[in-house]
Amino acid sequence: MAERVVGPAGIDSTFGRVFAELRARTPNGPPFQRLVPTDLRIERLGPALVLVTFHLRNAERLGRRSVIFRADHGQWRIVHLHASNFAPPP
Repeated sequence: MAERVVGPAGIDSTFGRVFAELRARTPNGPPFQRLVPTDLRIERLGPALVLVTFHLRNAERLGRRSVIFRADHGQWRIVHLHASNFAPPP
């Protein structure tokens, strides 16, 4: 997805489509996808704010992920997610 996704309704509809595509490509049932994060970094930005970055690798691409979590009434919630994918160099 190239466009920015905003708000709970946008997130639900966009990721609903992503998960439906994953399930369709795996007709034998779970697990539908196996994610193995590498190069994990966790950086505390403040008492209630954390930045998590990592890579997802497979034969077709390198995925970079950045997630910002905020503590909210004793629970950590995602307040921002960025995902980008690159074809590995030959």
